[in-house]
Amino acid sequence: MERFGQPAGRRKWTWGLVASSAIWGAGTALGVQLVPDAQPSPDTSPVQALLPPSTDLSAPGEPDCLYVHILARNLAVYAWLLCGLVSGGLTTLGVLFFNGVLLGQTTAAAIGMGMSPGRLAWLLLPHGIPEVGTFLIAGAMGLRGAKLLVHWMTGMGDPHALRGLWAPARVGCLALVAAAAIEVGVTVPLADWATRR
Repeated sequence: MERFGQPAGRRKWTWGLVASSAIWGAGTALGVQLVPDAQPSPDTSPVQALLPPSTDLSAPGEPDCLYVHILARNLAVYAWLLCGLVSGGLTTLGVLFFNGVLLGQTTAAAIGMGMSPGRLAWLLLPHGIPEVGTFLIAGAMGLRGAKLLVHWMTGMGDPHALRGLWAPARVGCLALVAAAAIEVGVTVPLADWATRR
C-alpha cells in the first residue's frame, strides 16, 4: 500500500489539490459574473456584505456565540466535502463549486459597492487562508471517492484505502478551529471597525 509520504502519494495530493482548486476557482468566476454591476450606495456599507447579519461584538456573549456559529458552519462544509469519499466525489464537487460561487458573489458585491481590493483582502485573508486551504485539502480527499468507488465496484478495492486519510482529516478540523478563532478575533473586529469609520 502506498503511503502519502512517498512520491506517488505526493502526486495524488498534488492532482487532488489542483482539481479542487480548479473547481473552486470555476465557481468563484461564475459567482463574480452572477453579481450585477452595483453602484456604491450611501445607505449600505460594502463591509456589511462581509459581516454576519446583526453582528454586535459589544453584546455580552456575542463573540462566543459567533465563534460557535462560524465553527459549526465550517465543520458542516468540511464534513460534506469529505462525504465525497462515499458518494463517488459528487458531494465534494458540488460543495466546492457552490462555495466558490458564494465567495465570488461576496467579493464582487463588496467591490461593486465601493470596497477597494486591498481592504477586501485584509478582511478575507486572515481567516480565509487556513479556512479555504483546509476546504481545498478536504476537496482533494473527497474527490478520491470516484476512484475508490470504481475500485470497490470492480473488486480491486483496498479495505484499508481510507486509513491514510484520518490524520489529515483530524488536522483539518484543528485548522478550522483556528480559522474560526481568527475570523472572530481579527476579521470581525476589523469589519466592525471599518463600518464605523
